[in-house]
Amino acid sequence: MNPSSQVPALVETSLGLSIDGPEGYCRAADLVREIKAMREAVKATFGEQKRLAHQAHRAIIAAESPFLERLDQAEDELRGGMLSFARARTVEADMKTREARRILLERARAANVRVAAQMIADGHRDRAEDLLGRPVQLAVDPTWPVSIPYIPGVSIRRTWKAQVSDPLALLRWAAKNGRHELFAPVQKELDKLAREHRGQDAPPGLRFMSSSSVAIGKAK
Repeated sequence: MNPSSQVPALVETSLGLSIDGPEGYCRAADLVREIKAMREAVKATFGEQKRLAHQAHRAIIAAESPFLERLDQAEDELRGGMLSFARARTVEADMKTREARRILLERARAANVRVAAQMIADGHRDRAEDLLGRPVQLAVDPTWPVSIPYIPGVSIRRTWKAQVSDPLALLRWAAKNGRHELFAPVQKELDKLAREHRGQDAPPGLRFMSSSSVAIGKAK
């Protein structure tokens, strides 16, 4: 008999069981073992079909891989070339922006010198010294445009990633600024600590919690 045909009856029996006493509790354990055995039997029934399907899938993947690899190579080359082009144009625009700012600052300084000279000539030396002592500021900072062709749907994206260099400093900063989500990277180690202590003697600022589940192995 196909094991899968027995699944509905086993499921119905399990869902209809009332665990309100020792007998029901023991019966539930037996049914869990039956379910585990039935699960393995069902898997075995479809095992050959899955093996053949997996074998066919691997053959298809092997056949398509060379084509996809060449396409990936071509795409990577194109993307790399576009990034290099955009990077070069960005560097060029930055250099021109800095040069334009330098020229404008020199002009502003020269203008301040002329104004200060006039102030001195008018007898306002203190005002002239104050003007020359202040840092020169531009009303508007120049920005040289980056000459990258506009293509709808195409943009250059910059992504950022972080690497922890001082965990304690990071945790202190996170606590001070209320960024509790940054505690998550140490959660695995905190859980390990709770297991080692078996819920006892939690360090300051830490609370151990537990949850329970039922483990049912094979009957001895």
